[in-house]
Order: sequence, then C-alpha cells, then structure tokens
Amino acid sequence: MMLTKIFWVIFSGTFVLGNNKGRQRKLLKILFGINNKKKNAKELQRLKDEELSKFESLFLTATRWHKSQYIRNYIQEFEAFIIKSNNLNTKEKEWIDWAKEKADWYDPFIEKK
Repeated sequence: MMLTKIFWVIFSGTFVLGNNKGRQRKLLKILFGINNKKKNAKELQRLKDEELSKFESLFLTATRWHKSQYIRNYIQEFEAFIIKSNNLNTKEKEWIDWAKEKADWYDPFIEKK
C-alpha cells in the first residue's frame, strides 16, 4: 500500500510537475511525514501503555507490601494479647509461626517460598 502511494506520488509528480525534483521531494516528505505521524502516534501509545503497565505493577507491589505489613501488625498484636492473657499454647504458637511465614511469603521484598 505504502509503495503504491510512493510510486503514484513519484509518477504523478513527474507527470504533473515535470522533472522538478524539489517539488517531488517535497511531496515525498509530506507523504512520509504523514506516515511518521502515524508511526509516532503508535509509538506514543506504546509508551503510554508501557508506562501504565509499569505503574500498575508498582501499585500492586506497593499494595502487597502494605498488606504484608498489615498482617505483621495483626500477628504482633495477637501474639502480645495471647502472652498478656497467659494463653500461649502450642496451637497458638504454631498459628503465629504459620502466619509469620505467610506474611513473609506475601511480602514483595521477601517472597519466601
């Protein structure tokens, strides 16, 4: 399609404008300028999409970190409550250890396996 347009511009330019190379070049620059605008618009859209994707990733990672801190704070308060009320037993200790492991697993800085 593009080659057809170029050929037509060159052919019609030669026919209408004679052998005026300056005008033919101008016509080609206009034609390629239009094509470059489309290419630039596509590139701009690609860059916007990439930027949005990176921001979404940042937001999701920050959200994961925040939630992992929320979980850790809850575990800490739960553990303090259990100790203060003298109810720390094996079952509670196992749950606290499990919950800490899950917080480490969810934390994007640790991502414990």
